Amino acid sequence: MSGFFTKYFGDPDVLLAYSSTKVIRIRDRWLGLLYWFLMSCIFAYIVLYQLLWQQSYLAKEGITGTLSALVVGTNRTKSINLGNLSYCTQKACQLWDQHDVRYPNQNAMQLMITTYVEEQQQYRRCPLDAQTCPYDSPFATVGSTKEYYVGGIETYGLELSHSAEAALFYAETGKSKFTAANFEVHGELLDGLAEHKQHAIKEFPRSDQVHPTIETASDFLTIEELLRAANISSLDEHLEGNTRPIRETGVVIFFRVQYFNTHTFFAPSAHFTYTYTVSKQDTESRIYVPEYREEYGANRTLYVRNGISLVFIQQGEVGMFSFSTLLLSLVSGLGLMTLSTAIVDLVAIYALPLRSIYRKQKYEQSVKFGEVRENQELRELLENYSEDFQVQQLLADLQSESVENGLTRANSAQRQQEVITALRNSLQAKRADEPRTRHTVRQERVGSGWELLRGST
Repeated sequence: MSGFFTKYFGDPDVLLAYSSTKVIRIRDRWLGLLYWFLMSCIFAYIVLYQLLWQQSYLAKEGITGTLSALVVGTNRTKSINLGNLSYCTQKACQLWDQHDVRYPNQNAMQLMITTYVEEQQQYRRCPLDAQTCPYDSPFATVGSTKEYYVGGIETYGLELSHSAEAALFYAETGKSKFTAANFEVHGELLDGLAEHKQHAIKEFPRSDQVHPTIETASDFLTIEELLRAANISSLDEHLEGNTRPIRETGVVIFFRVQYFNTHTFFAPSAHFTYTYTVSKQDTESRIYVPEYREEYGANRTLYVRNGISLVFIQQGEVGMFSFSTLLLSLVSGLGLMTLSTAIVDLVAIYALPLRSIYRKQKYEQSVKFGEVRENQELRELLENYSEDFQVQQLLADLQSESVENGLTRANSAQRQQEVITALRNSLQAKRADEPRTRHTVRQERVGSGWELLRGST
């Protein structure tokens, strides 16, 4: 069978030969130190940063969710005494309940907690069916504007209920760990000091109740805690570039609810967790709310509300182990390892004092095939010894030596002919001594060529 295959298809060892990259070991401690230093840095980057810190073995998905925020009044907080409030001595104060304080009074991703009101009584001076109006506004204010604070606003509170889901992961696995409501997982309110490590101001533990009520299912925090998290010590301080207190100008606060499941060392964890983070914007917050006392379009009361404008943002990203993501991270790391080899090679052959020696060790020169075409004996020799690397290297070194030493073409040809003759004699010796192994004959014939080359130099 083997003879049949060889007869019609050729030597199977040649047809199925495996090509491999040749590696040259340059025994130089400084190059070795540079190489292993780069490899150590790359290893630390892949294992410590990418896999452990960035958790690049996880497939990530953003969450979708719902949120409900209610303003609750003094029934959940301490009682209010306007006589004990210093700002009520500077300007009139009124007591409002949670329905008056909140605007709009419905579930929304943005709401205002009113702290200061300007109340204007207005009448219509241009008829509702008028074609034109000579004034800037068809309404005019009657009398003076009534101004007052909403007293004790810091003692009001927020009830927050929310849920989140990684829709694709949940649809793919059906596991409950990819969906949760706030009372099912642990949460924290963090301070707003972004330039420092954030600390928890308040924690919201998981509820053990199977069917919690509205009160127990909601996270409660006072307006005072909200302001503290936004790095606002008091509503009596000023916004940047403003002389009036925040209680009067109002302020915009971004309220972020962020979910994640990558907080454990070996992520993902069995449950979501979430954080509340708030940030103050140096922007006044004001809205105009008209209230008509008679039919629409007649006399009205215009309420100019200033207050704490909360903008709720739900965001977050959860992870799930993915072998393909892990494999992609490892492959990119292997690419960086080849980069370290390239850097060391460039330093060795272009930057170091021994670069010429390193270059000769790294790059091997073939024979000049232009001379092979002109010299029939050299051509026959290379054809007979085409698999013998040492023979080809011997001739290549001979040609390079001729160029470096400035030998004339005639001298170079003479030297080359001497080497060819020696190698041809070795070939004849091989034919006369068949019992000897092919390896022994090759070493002898190459050795004779090397001796000739060395003897002539």
